[in-house]
Amino acid sequence: MTNQSIHKTELIAPCGMNCRVCLGFERKKKPCFGCRANQELDSRYNCIIRNCQKRGNHDNCSECENRCARLKRLDKRYREKYGYSPIHSLDIIHALGMEAFLKNQEIFWTCESCQGLLCVHRWACPECGAPRPNVISAQELDDRI
Repeated sequence: MTNQSIHKTELIAPCGMNCRVCLGFERKKKPCFGCRANQELDSRYNCIIRNCQKRGNHDNCSECENRCARLKRLDKRYREKYGYSPIHSLDIIHALGMEAFLKNQEIFWTCESCQGLLCVHRWACPECGAPRPNVISAQELDDRI
């Protein structure tokens, strides 16, 4: 993985996930091009969160006052399995704006050892094997939210 494109707004999914650090984005066979890619005919893009009409003209759920059950379940799963909270990302986008969030993402997802791109689904850098340094527990994430 490389840091190329980590700072693109169009790679931030409606749920707050940075598609660039998702394992599916790097897949060789049937790669995912991100939730905001124009792939209407592909069944992978039938996500309820991605296709939510309540979001209106907004690119993501950061402006939603009431987070839906689907987003909450996704957030819980990612906090428990990967130490990452899409809702926390949405809160950062809402509070600081997309530009500041993207700058944070560049720092957060860059390996301190080799400068490679980390993956949300891996606890170690795919390039050099160094442990993912920014991992925090699900409880710590709960305390921040």
